[in-house]
Amino acid sequence: MIRVRRARLGEGAVVAEQIRLSLPKELAGLTIWHCGGVDRWVERRIEARDGAVFYVAVDEGEEVGERVVGAVEFRVVDAAVFLNQIGVAASRRGESIGGRLLAAGLRDLGAAQGLGSVALDVDPANKHVYEWYRRMGFEGGQEIHWLLGALRPQAVEPAPVEGWEEARREHACFGFSGFRLWAAGEAHEIGKLGDALFRITTDRAWNEPAVHAALARLDAGRRVLLIQGALVEGADAVRRTQRLQAPLSAVLSKLP
Repeated sequence: MIRVRRARLGEGAVVAEQIRLSLPKELAGLTIWHCGGVDRWVERRIEARDGAVFYVAVDEGEEVGERVVGAVEFRVVDAAVFLNQIGVAASRRGESIGGRLLAAGLRDLGAAQGLGSVALDVDPANKHVYEWYRRMGFEGGQEIHWLLGALRPQAVEPAPVEGWEEARREHACFGFSGFRLWAAGEAHEIGKLGDALFRITTDRAWNEPAVHAALARLDAGRRVLLIQGALVEGADAVRRTQRLQAPLSAVLSKLP
């Protein structure tokens, strides 16, 4: 029998494994899920019960005891429940486990916080999954581009760095971290993924010489992953997704 519940302490590793194994191969190294300490990060989030919220599907069969066969991560973004990641064991796909995970999170988070909509990013090239979400009532289509480019250090004053020492401690624990750069009167949130990438989310950061100068000073060997809604010059596209949204009640009416 399959039962869905919130993830518990001690399940960080299995939650991370279910999500990591469900990611497409082209995302290897481009997300936190391939970082060495992500299990510890999931444990922290389960304990804190804020930020990311995780649910698991467990098989309670008499022969196997309680075994996790699927996991999902939700966040609240712009007053909507955001489906961030979902994974189901390969041997158990086709059993509506993904739908049950989605339903549990939407009922719990949506009802608890009075949210009226749900959003997610999906790769339209994955036609089976894309069409399933469309049948659930998801609409929209804003494009999100995943771009990779090299740092372009220039002879300018590097942007001031904020939170670097804290980021170093986080990175040692989780394998990923975040800090902030200040340039042109604006704060730029910077991610640090594994040993190879910095991550930014705006073309303003990409086009700001002081940002590149600061990142090159911190670690000139890293490349830059830019995730945003438009292509930019000097970066190669590696993936494209679409941001879809639907009324929460409409989606729940079609789920188990």
